[in-house]
Amino acid sequence: MAGIWQGVGRARRAVGGRLMLAVLLGLSLAAHAAPPPSGVHCDVFLGHDGFVREAGWFPLVCELRNDSPSFHGVIEISARGIGRGQARRVEVELPTGTRKRITIPLFGAASGYSAWDVRLRDERGQVRAEQLDLKPRRQLHWQTPVLGALARTADGLPLPRPVLPKRPDLQPAVARWTSDLFPDNPLVLETLDALYLNSEKAAELNPRQARALLTWLRAGGHLIVAVEEAGAVQACAWLHPELPCTVGDRVIVTRHTELHQWLVAPVAPTGDHPAATNVFAGLPAEAAFEAAPLPVTTAARKDGAVLVQAEGHPLLITAPRGQGRITVLLFSPEREPARSWNNLPTFWAKLIEIPPVLYRDPNYQPRNEWSVDGLFGAMIDSRQVRKLPISWLLALLAVYLLVIGPGDRWGLTRLQRPMLTWLTFPGYAVLFTLLIYYLGYKLRAGETEWNELHVVDVLPAGGQAELRGRTFVSIYSPVNTTYPVTARQTIATLRREFRDRWSGAELEERSGIRQTGDNFQAHLFVPVWTSRLYVSDWWEPASPPLTLRLCAYAGGWEGTVENRLDQTLTEARLVVAGAVFDLGELRAGRPTTFQFTAAQGRALKDFVTAFSQDFQLAVQSRRAAFGRSHWLDNLPADSQAASFTAQLAPLTDPSGRNYITPPGWDLSPVVERGQAILLAWAAESAPVAPLHQFQPKRIHRNTLYRLTVNVSEAP
Repeated sequence: MAGIWQGVGRARRAVGGRLMLAVLLGLSLAAHAAPPPSGVHCDVFLGHDGFVREAGWFPLVCELRNDSPSFHGVIEISARGIGRGQARRVEVELPTGTRKRITIPLFGAASGYSAWDVRLRDERGQVRAEQLDLKPRRQLHWQTPVLGALARTADGLPLPRPVLPKRPDLQPAVARWTSDLFPDNPLVLETLDALYLNSEKAAELNPRQARALLTWLRAGGHLIVAVEEAGAVQACAWLHPELPCTVGDRVIVTRHTELHQWLVAPVAPTGDHPAATNVFAGLPAEAAFEAAPLPVTTAARKDGAVLVQAEGHPLLITAPRGQGRITVLLFSPEREPARSWNNLPTFWAKLIEIPPVLYRDPNYQPRNEWSVDGLFGAMIDSRQVRKLPISWLLALLAVYLLVIGPGDRWGLTRLQRPMLTWLTFPGYAVLFTLLIYYLGYKLRAGETEWNELHVVDVLPAGGQAELRGRTFVSIYSPVNTTYPVTARQTIATLRREFRDRWSGAELEERSGIRQTGDNFQAHLFVPVWTSRLYVSDWWEPASPPLTLRLCAYAGGWEGTVENRLDQTLTEARLVVAGAVFDLGELRAGRPTTFQFTAAQGRALKDFVTAFSQDFQLAVQSRRAAFGRSHWLDNLPADSQAASFTAQLAPLTDPSGRNYITPPGWDLSPVVERGQAILLAWAAESAPVAPLHQFQPKRIHRNTLYRLTVNVSEAP
């Protein structure tokens, strides 16, 4: 009996031990699953008011508040699904009671489904706050217009007319910004095609925000300023000098039918609509609006052109600013009677130049498209990497099948040792594995190689210049390793190669980027015997590396180019009025004068189309694992033609294939507006310090300069 009770005691102790273990395990799991400690709050604002457009930078704004003890934190951003790319980290100090707002640039690497995870960790790696599976309000096609707005009132947003196709990613987007959340990084503003700014909001922007806005304007943005009060504009030190007019008093215009006439007037021919037509030509006038008195601010034009005027008073004035332009509305679209104008959505659609095909064809579908990054990969990827020809691959496969099949059977039958196949078959596998490795080594083994190609837009700003650079970097690695890189520009960030729609970034991405203020440091992983392409987008103020003065006269142009660098620039070309003119070499430190007639030029479309087949073969060969590689070896001409890819297939050609380009890349709209572009090549030279923090065996650094100027009229 005692033995029985002892057995029962042992069983109870065993059960009690298991229960205690289960309780401890449950408490441990609960501790790990507990929510982050209170006192730390992280609010995240994704994109431009929730809109994210593919192939462009957009802001992720983190608002941090720490009511707990001080700590040193790290914000981690990682993307889910297609196009997740590199993980980004931003270090941040969070003293007790602090509030901080941090803007982090992210790249729209895919269309379709995308989501991001944001975590705030402390020094021990513990998650203090997080927001997971953040999705944009709407993801947009790379050509969908995005209009930002700093409006006077919440209901004063400019709302363009909806387009006919029912696809949500093609509908124009309007992003409402408040002055406190407006980004101060011009790179993330480039996704905006236009920005509506009410003059009352201009004074609320701080100096960094104002500088970012002006930088975006010169790089190709369209700033639309609605003047409410002349005093507010004149008191705004950063905005007033940029206006193409001097504003004055307020007057009442009783007759303003010219606004409707401007809406229905034929538009100038461009690549996307070669005939002078207007999809809004049949728009009916609104008698109530045209009969209503319209308050207008008087203005004296300084430069640019008056688009609309009524009773002798300008209503719209526009002028170029670098690659961009500024338009002044001398009436308020947020006040009556314009606010209730039924044709106001059409007014916004024409002002921001939504492609007419979207109002003409309800069944419009975007074509298959390639990324322009692939063209630059074909220019600078290491020639040490060679692909195994398909014929060799098929021959090797045929030999392998013959050896392990009929050959093995015939040989062992002759030897009368069929059971030896258990030894010969693994031997053949090892032999062919070594053979394939040897072939791969011979085709791909080489030395570490770093190639840079800088495409630099020179944007004059007074006596100085803003350099908007895109640095394409190709790294070839003979081993599996990571390579450290660091940017030293005023503003810079980094992304992987954008391949095409839906492909996003490759799944095997072990690189990481650490944002340090407006710069970055990164460790880029490159697998053995491969090349990888990265792109750094940056801004840097500098002295103008070259200047151009161009004057138009009857039948031609004359001008002077001054090369202020210490090296000769080669293969210089001038693009003006839809034609390309060869300038040849630009000697260092001296001016070069020229004179051309219109008959001496070559049509820009013909110049670019001559590269079309090579471009197509290059992009296709980069997407294929086997076969013949197709390189682009004429770097100066290839990169210049790639600056006008819109000439290859306009939107109105559904059978064509276009190239996806980041905002501000393609210069075709600049030429269509009547400005001139100087293209010049600097061999084995770069305008900024190198990114790489290691010593490659091979290195090449080249630069394409692109300078946009206005064409003056000869006396």
